[in-house]
Amino acid sequence: MIRKFDSLRSVIVLALIAVVALPAYTCLFLYPSFIGILSENAKEDALRVASHLSGEHTAEHPLLMKDSISPHFLHEMENIQKDLKLAKLKVFSSSGMILFSTDPKEIGEINTKPYFRDIIDKGRTLATIVKKSSKTLEDKVMDMHVVETYVPFTKNGKTVGALEIYYDITKNKERMDGLIWQSAALSLLVSLALILFLARSSFKADRTMRDLRRAEEELRALSLTDELTGLYNRRGLYVLGDHQLKLAVRRKKGIYMLYADLDNLKEINDSYGHQEGDNALIVIASILKAAYRESDVIARIGGDEFVAVPLGISGEEIDKMICRLKERISEHNTDPKRKYDLSLSIGTAYFDPENPSTIEELLAEGDIAMYKEKKRKKGEA
Repeated sequence: MIRKFDSLRSVIVLALIAVVALPAYTCLFLYPSFIGILSENAKEDALRVASHLSGEHTAEHPLLMKDSISPHFLHEMENIQKDLKLAKLKVFSSSGMILFSTDPKEIGEINTKPYFRDIIDKGRTLATIVKKSSKTLEDKVMDMHVVETYVPFTKNGKTVGALEIYYDITKNKERMDGLIWQSAALSLLVSLALILFLARSSFKADRTMRDLRRAEEELRALSLTDELTGLYNRRGLYVLGDHQLKLAVRRKKGIYMLYADLDNLKEINDSYGHQEGDNALIVIASILKAAYRESDVIARIGGDEFVAVPLGISGEEIDKMICRLKERISEHNTDPKRKYDLSLSIGTAYFDPENPSTIEELLAEGDIAMYKEKKRKKGEA
């Protein structure tokens, strides 16, 4: 009887420790860890969006000076801010003068701070998290959580200006806070249940861990980037691809979407293991990045499926681009160290600005064209 009492007392003591330890673990360890993940993802997303905009507009506007800013350029920057739902967007000349800002009162001001000169003089990209009610690098107090990002505009290796983006992460942070505190509350309830329902303690603890894992998975899903290849993921394609389509409508220029599928990925996984299958996907991603421009949207949207949405490519040019892709893959296959050959089945879909279609419709059209190519290959084999 004494042994049973001692055992029960030990379980109660452990349960009481759990009541304190689990919420403390959530607040002191999990929450800061999740904040770190959100910050890194947001920084990466902001840098990719800024680099995308920088690459897209530098070619069109090689010099950034007060007298060279056209009404069309200003209109385009306003549209970019609306399309990507940015908190703020600015364009600086190399002297630090604000040539464009979503806050018109700032136009004409000059940024003389050391960090800005470092960006211009050394061509460095800068990104920092600014919490709500905190000051930015420009000494402005924010009423939202943002990533403050600076990306230099370069032409022929010379910095001609800079782009500033305030990337709003308030919604994602509040969503993450809700997930974290929901998990903390659930941890507390489960811990208290250990005292009242000792027989169900193990089940409750497992339930808590499942909820925490699900919260972490939802947090990672907020990113625009595919973790394996470094390309955009499906969410990134929808965010930036939609901007490309809107830009095509405004410019009245069609876009070709390239839809590619890595052939025989299952056979590679079965024969050489999944790590080798991942290596094959990474190689294909690097070939795609080498064949396209930095301003083009390239994404991995499934296990072995890739999509590219370049701007300003004609039908003849898209055929040449496909040929270059196949040539690069053939060059890779000549490496004597390779264990297997790589190949892509490729289909294209056309976006007509006079008769606009959605990303989903273009993906469906490209998927059909890709499978026709795959069937043709099997027929030849």
